[in-house]
Amino acid sequence: QGLFEAFIDLVPGGFSEYFLGGHRATGPDRLDAGCESAKPYILSPCGFDIIGCGPIQRKDQGDPLWISRKLATRKLNIQDAVRVQARTNPEEMKMIAQEMAKRLNGHPNKKLVKVIIPIKGISSLSVEGGPMHDPLSDKAFVDELEERLDPKIEIVKVDTHINTKVFAKATVDALNRALR
Repeated sequence: QGLFEAFIDLVPGGFSEYFLGGHRATGPDRLDAGCESAKPYILSPCGFDIIGCGPIQRKDQGDPLWISRKLATRKLNIQDAVRVQARTNPEEMKMIAQEMAKRLNGHPNKKLVKVIIPIKGISSLSVEGGPMHDPLSDKAFVDELEERLDPKIEIVKVDTHINTKVFAKATVDALNRALR
């Protein structure tokens, strides 16, 4: 309907969950609206660090997700009996980066696309000291994204975690650059 001038997508975790089999799955087309719009698209990888896999009882009931992804051997964040997340591993993070790059590379005006990466934690769970802290997995995502993403798409690495004013300012600055 032409109501939006730009898209800011800070928590696209449902995109990765589609490929990993998690509960927050939104489908492979989760990023398509932003890519097909030909408008500025500012994106962050928040949520790519976890797989929603609760309730916890599924772990002991032969659940296919728990078995196929070997979730019981991973870092888990158990908020309660229903909300359980497992940490994504380096191979999964690479696959997510490949799929994300494939979608973003299809944007008709790549100079309008900005990926903002908070280096010290892509979610509140993956900050240093957090239950999903895993810098090697996060680095695997960033390295793969840099390799696969069209060079016309700007990657902005911010030396902080996602829940800071510094990250918010970097996001606004990226939007302003895209709108010029």
